[in-house]
Amino acid sequence: MDARQTTTARYGFDCATPFDWATLKAHAARAGGLDYLTELRKLTSLEDTRFLLEQLANLPDPLEIEKLSSCQSLQNEWGGGFHGMLPEQLVKEKIHVPADFPSLLQTALLLAEVRAENLEALRKANPAYPFEFGKQPFPAGGGRLCPLGWNLELDFSAIREVLELFRKEQITQEEAADVAASPTFAEMMRHRRNLGYIPEPLITKEGLANFLYHAASREPLDMLWKWINTQNLFDLADLFLHQEEYETLIETLESHADALNDHILGTIARFALKGTTFNDRLAFAVGWGIAGWATNTTGGINIEHFKDDYERLLLTLTHETFHRFQLQVCPSDPSVGTKERSFEAIASFPFAVDLDRKFYEVLTYIFLEGTATFVAAAHPPVDREESIRQGGELLAEVFSAIYTDESLDRAEEIANNGLRSNGPFYWFGAHIAESIVTKGEDGALAAALAAGTPEFFMAGFSSDPSLYLPLKEEIEGKTRELARMMLAV
Repeated sequence: MDARQTTTARYGFDCATPFDWATLKAHAARAGGLDYLTELRKLTSLEDTRFLLEQLANLPDPLEIEKLSSCQSLQNEWGGGFHGMLPEQLVKEKIHVPADFPSLLQTALLLAEVRAENLEALRKANPAYPFEFGKQPFPAGGGRLCPLGWNLELDFSAIREVLELFRKEQITQEEAADVAASPTFAEMMRHRRNLGYIPEPLITKEGLANFLYHAASREPLDMLWKWINTQNLFDLADLFLHQEEYETLIETLESHADALNDHILGTIARFALKGTTFNDRLAFAVGWGIAGWATNTTGGINIEHFKDDYERLLLTLTHETFHRFQLQVCPSDPSVGTKERSFEAIASFPFAVDLDRKFYEVLTYIFLEGTATFVAAAHPPVDREESIRQGGELLAEVFSAIYTDESLDRAEEIANNGLRSNGPFYWFGAHIAESIVTKGEDGALAAALAAGTPEFFMAGFSSDPSLYLPLKEEIEGKTRELARMMLAV
């Protein structure tokens, strides 16, 4: 007996052949479950209802549906947990075993309800995340030109490898592991690890390989898990469910590589000293909860956070590329060799006192994130002025934690709050950068980038004497003291 005969025998209904609402309603009226169908129609389209019933009917044993309750714990174990930002997906006690037609509809309704809850939670947690492609054309040029000798290489290899996996009817764990080990995914995971505030367990190449394997799977449980939340499996469910759209997106971006160079590098070049050249690489990956990233090796974005929202995509690419530009132009710790520049070296200086080293580190990350946010801000806060005010207050708290309480752990905790997820330090630093440009034009910010952290803040304090900053006199004094000590080295 083939699968279609099996499901027809079990439910008295052929779930594999496309049906209309009238046919389904008529069978529900005869077999039972009409109330479940009525509620299901409120939540799903006919296409989604066909998908649900077919996948549920394809389960080799209806009891297998209970295994969905273990998918969340496995997802957490592999480094793709939601950390409370999205609800737990399914509890075993709530799952109905689709033993007959009424319970088949009841199970489909439960899954549709879980999906609706996920979508609503996602809208609240991350309103900018696009659920679907907008089918928008690539925007016309904005009047910027890529400077002579500047260039960006666009690297879509990791996404292409993922989509290639998804085109196969069946893949092996070894194939998934090969894709998970790509340099692009290694950098994406390195950035996630370096943030310092993402809860354990963090994603590893082994965890990513597991996600890829199940994201490519056509098994009914995996198909249902992807459907109830496109952010399941570390957002790889999104790529699986929109394969053709992502293929088209990559082709569009590749065909507009020159326009991307003009927009991104033409924007950044405004804040470069005369004679500067810049060549770099942008990688495209996937990753839950984080839209863009920059490491000591490359800059990149997780493409599912943008899809074809080109305005946000271009802003984030510019932001992350500007971070890579900072690696080239900002001064770094003279005690560290210049052969391999790093953000860690930019944020450190060999002051004699640990307290000064910590304060310099916090100031530097405000400087780095603030200037990048001023140049290209993809996620403006609801109330920018309030964010700037909060940033000033947090900096004062950091100062007190370091120099009054001498608690470096407390200072680190406060700094993480200011830098986490487009936090107040981004906007406090962006306001300082804007003040510098308002007073001295683009060249003044270019000079501040080349001069480094203390000079950036001193230029900002001078450009905006009214800047709200508790303990302002003490913080300005310490900043000037750090600058004098650096000159003495």
